[in-house]
Amino acid sequence: MRYEVIHGDDVARVADGLIRAAADAGDPLLGMAIVTLGGDRHLCCDEAIAAYEGDVLVGAATIAPKGESGEDMPEVVGLFVLEKYRRQKVGRELLLRAIARCRERRLVPLRLNILSKAASALVKNLSPDALVDVQVDDKSHFSLF
Repeated sequence: MRYEVIHGDDVARVADGLIRAAADAGDPLLGMAIVTLGGDRHLCCDEAIAAYEGDVLVGAATIAPKGESGEDMPEVVGLFVLEKYRRQKVGRELLLRAIARCRERRLVPLRLNILSKAASALVKNLSPDALVDVQVDDKSHFSLF
C-alpha cells in the first residue's frame, strides 16, 4: 500500500474518484462516501492523505485547516476506504497519517467528528498517545452506517 499527501485542487479529484469507485463497485457504504467526501465538504480541505494499491485509489482522509465551517478548529473532515480494502488497517493508517500531517503543519488541537460506528471503533482502538491534542466528537450513535 502506498500513501501520498494530496494538495489543493487535487483533493476534489481524490474525493470524486473515491465516490465513483464506490458506486462502480456497488459498495454498501456508498452513502457514507457521499456524506464524508461528497458535495461541497471537500472545498474546506486543502490536503488529503490518499491510499493506493498500485495505481488504484482505495481510500483517503481529508484535512480542513480551519474546520468544515472555515472558521473553526482544524479537523479531519472525511475518511473513507473502499469495501475491498476494509479490515486491512488502511483506514487506521490513513487516520494516523492525517493526524501526523496536521501535527507537522501545527494544526492542533485537531477535531475528529465521528459519523459511523466503524470510525468510532477505529478511534477507540487507537493508543492514547495517537490522540494527544485531538478532540473526538463521536456522533456515531446517530448513524445508520
